[in-house]
This record gives sequence, C-alpha cells and structure tokens, in this order.
Amino acid sequence: QRNKNLPFGSKTEKKGNKPSNNDFSFNSETGEINWNCPCLGDITKGLCAKEYKAAFSCYIYSQAYPKGMYCIEKIQRNTRLVQKIPKCLKR
Repeated sequence: QRNKNLPFGSKTEKKGNKPSNNDFSFNSETGEINWNCPCLGDITKGLCAKEYKAAFSCYIYSQAYPKGMYCIEKIQRNTRLVQKIPKCLKR
C-alpha cells in the first residue's frame, strides 16, 4: 500500500526509506523540478524534451481544479509527438 506522506512514484516510497529530495521529480521545499531525477527517464534529454518539459511543468505548477485542467493542450501535443517519434521514449 502507498505511503501517502511521500510523493507518488518516488524511489523512497518504493523502498520504504526516509525520503531524499534527489528521489523526487519535484522538490516542494525549493519549488523546483529535478529534471535529472531517474523517475523521469530519458525523455527530459531527448528529441521531445522541450514539449515534455512544457507539459510536465504546466501540470506540476497547476493550481487549477482538477489539477492540470489548463495543461491538456500541452499534454496532448506531447502525446502526439511521442506517437509520431517513438525515439522520444527510447532509452
């Protein structure tokens, strides 16, 4: 069962250890996205990085309810790009 005190998908959550800000894609203390987090994979460095970062940032910083409702266009653009260029997800 998920530990609700830890960010979803963090390495620490899966291990059950004390969290480290390096384990997460978003650092709530600094308000910054950790683009080097292994949890984000290679998409932050590849052909689709610009579009992915725009969509991910929009969602992370969204204050709307439901969360990310104003990011749909960016997320769809990123999804279409990944479908068109499968190398975006290649590791």
